[in-house]
Amino acid sequence: MRNNIVKMAALAGVISVALCSSWSAKAGELTAKQTTSCQALMCLAAVGSAPSECMPALREYFSIDASSAGRLRTKRKDFLNRCPSGTPDLVNSLVRGQCNSAYQDCTPAGGGGKDDGNPVEARAE
Repeated sequence: MRNNIVKMAALAGVISVALCSSWSAKAGELTAKQTTSCQALMCLAAVGSAPSECMPALREYFSIDASSAGRLRTKRKDFLNRCPSGTPDLVNSLVRGQCNSAYQDCTPAGGGGKDDGNPVEARAE
């Protein structure tokens, strides 16, 4: 039941990003790259299994390659920061593979109120 609620919340986030991508603001519409980055940001922030709608954005995020771990984090951070509504604190947590209790429910399924310790990358693949 809880997983279904999490999946529905993630799906709602993806849908809202898709709707926002068609909305025109003073600065202009989101580009395709910004839309993909926003989708990846929302999907990575979802705790639990990502819905199938997340797969294209997550595939692009996880396909980012670099010669070192530090460079990989930088490139992934740059990718997520393309989303104009990306919160730096959340982006940094996601790139480090950590749950951020300010933006996410980090409570393990069994309770306890602490970070589940599972890297975001392990949950998304």
